[in-house]
Amino acid sequence: RGGYIGVDVFFVISGFLITGLLLKELEQSGTVSLARFYSRRAKRLLPMTVVVLGTIVVLSWLLFSPVRMDTVSFDIIAAGLYVMNWRLAIQSTDYFGAGLQASPVQHFWTLGVEEQFYLIWPTLLLAVVWWCRHTGWSLRPAMAVAFAVVAISSLAYSIYSTGQEAGAAYFSTLTRGWELALGGLLALVPASWLKLPRL
Repeated sequence: RGGYIGVDVFFVISGFLITGLLLKELEQSGTVSLARFYSRRAKRLLPMTVVVLGTIVVLSWLLFSPVRMDTVSFDIIAAGLYVMNWRLAIQSTDYFGAGLQASPVQHFWTLGVEEQFYLIWPTLLLAVVWWCRHTGWSLRPAMAVAFAVVAISSLAYSIYSTGQEAGAAYFSTLTRGWELALGGLLALVPASWLKLPRL
């Protein structure tokens, strides 16, 4: 009842890949360059975001009525700022917005969740590195604890909020964080453990 499994798998894979890249940089250099991390994200996402949103602006202006275009304009701004998920969460709890048509940029909500999560995730890794240096903990076990705390807290909140307001919970970064953190936990597993036996 919580949604579509493809979205869940997408977030887990995303958490696995991004955490793996950050871990590799950490273990090679001893730190993570936040400037380089966010620069890579921007170079990867912004060109296509501009093209897609620009195309949607032109097509919406040609195809939609002025009244519909007003709503779509706000959606395009939310998509461009990577907060489309929160706009959809608010609309899902808005009685008067219940009959609104699907937005042409609705698919940007997953990117919104990712980018909001990745505003915090590299800083969490750096905080764990700092902790390890001051306490003598090993890096990967400490990260496993930190990631598990994020995953368990987010999952608990997801279960609670889905029972309260399923529509808003579906789009919330706070209820999706456990999937990205689960991917992060998988990234901590040594590669040799993930190899499947030959049949």
